[in-house]
Amino acid sequence: MKTIILEKLELATNVTTLSQRGGGMELYAVLHADGYGAGLTALALELRAAGITRFAVTEPEEAMALREAGLVQEEILLLRTIRDEDMLDRLAELSVVFTVDSYDSGSHRKR
Repeated sequence: MKTIILEKLELATNVTTLSQRGGGMELYAVLHADGYGAGLTALALELRAAGITRFAVTEPEEAMALREAGLVQEEILLLRTIRDEDMLDRLAELSVVFTVDSYDSGSHRKR
């Protein structure tokens, strides 16, 4: 089994450096595959402590897990289109930001 060592001070330093070099641009932490082995929510909480307020995920369950872990004020962007209306409603209640890959996927919902 592999061990991942997360240097919290280095993580915070990297976030600060990226923020400074970005000249005020917003940073997104893209989280995937259980935080690349570090644990999705554990890594997100460490990134939030380091100053990240925007997160991007690829799966609806990842977005829900971040909200359940206490990331309620932070922006969460879902990087894939969801067409299931029940899931869309659930994610909308959690204020997850959606992506749309076509006109059809953005306009299929019944009003």
